[in-house]
Amino acid sequence: MISRFNQLLLAFTTVTPLLLSIATVLILLYPSEYINAWGDLLQREANSNSRYWWVSNIFVLIFVASWIWTKLFLNGLMKKKRGVKSIALSSLQNKPLNNLLPVVAMLPPWIMLIMRDEWLTAVMVMSIIVALALAYVISRQGYTSLTCLLCGYKVYEGQNTNGMRIHLLSKRTWGNYKDIHDIVLLSDNYALIVQ
Repeated sequence: MISRFNQLLLAFTTVTPLLLSIATVLILLYPSEYINAWGDLLQREANSNSRYWWVSNIFVLIFVASWIWTKLFLNGLMKKKRGVKSIALSSLQNKPLNNLLPVVAMLPPWIMLIMRDEWLTAVMVMSIIVALALAYVISRQGYTSLTCLLCGYKVYEGQNTNGMRIHLLSKRTWGNYKDIHDIVLLSDNYALIVQ
């Protein structure tokens, strides 16, 4: 099993697409402020005072850093095969819902586009709370995140011979659970297929 620190970083990847979604909405709401802030920064080498510019850019950087870390970390585990264990699965399913829920968690901030300025802050806070709650529910089922999907991994749900459900990440497409043996445990109910 991987370290607790890496487990927390993987769990955080469920939230980073939400941050990207918020950044995109802020840029769409205030495009002239965002472009002007970049223009001021490039021409005068001055720091921008626009909070929307800062929040948008910080959230985009967090998402990009999360995506790069996830890709490098999971690819590294596949190559090194550290913590490889053999498990016996009794079933395997590729549920479309596993790939849909991370996308749903990104949607609440988009309601801000139809709001008036006087309600914008309240709606933004409420949509962030709703989206974080969705991300939390998703992460409780495993680290199913849009970041993992963007890194090229498919999410499967399997059951071992003891009856415990386990979420499996893999770059390959699997049709038969009997072919899967070597995994790296990421948490108690989540694993990476390294075959």
